[in-house]
Amino acid sequence: MLTTFWLVDLIDRVREPVLPDLRNTEGHELVLCEVRYPLAAGTTGNDIRDVLQARAEFCMADTTIWNWITREKPAGASGAGERPEQSLSFETWHDDGALVLGNVALEEEALVLSVNSRQRSDRGRALLSEILGRRVDNPSVKTETVDQIMASRDTAQPKEFDISEEERCAIIHEQMDRHYRDVLDQPVPMLGNETPRAAVKTDSGRIKVVDWLKMMENRTAKSGDHNSAMASYNFGWLWKELGISDLRQ
Repeated sequence: MLTTFWLVDLIDRVREPVLPDLRNTEGHELVLCEVRYPLAAGTTGNDIRDVLQARAEFCMADTTIWNWITREKPAGASGAGERPEQSLSFETWHDDGALVLGNVALEEEALVLSVNSRQRSDRGRALLSEILGRRVDNPSVKTETVDQIMASRDTAQPKEFDISEEERCAIIHEQMDRHYRDVLDQPVPMLGNETPRAAVKTDSGRIKVVDWLKMMENRTAKSGDHNSAMASYNFGWLWKELGISDLRQ
């Protein structure tokens, strides 16, 4: 979600005819890739969960979503958890310094890997094909470059149509509002698979919710320059909605 919002925000902000050279931490060209594995006949969601949860490379982020991570230092990085300037805006890092290479989502009839480069797509596809074996059928791969994304947006929106910076930020913030309002009523692994609304009803749960909100605020603030729509998003309403505004520092 952060990568998508960041990319839309960047494309809308750039006025020059050519975008800067966009690469991830490993130096790969930014290309959004989706690898979709249809579940084989007889395979259940629990079969897939058992495989992924047994692997250290996959960290559960939600009931049906895993982060694909690595703790190896990316080429060109000077230390664990340090973000090279060129990839600061669209990489995701765990607080322990692990780099999130991509996300894996379990759907009703498919398992979907999403990454930001062709190289990671190849690497992830090889790993998943090996560990899942006959539980899945052959995958399909969909890629979209930044140029293609820009071209599709140009086709969808008349070139003469323009909105102010304030209106553009408002649109992105409204999308984020809707996303986080839904999250308040969904189980969150960081909260012991309780919903945020349920977790704040206990003292220990409130502590977890505070840590969860601060983590989201920090990651979003680091997802772009301080003037971007992403970085300027205000999480204050979430604290108020959950009745813990007094714990915000």
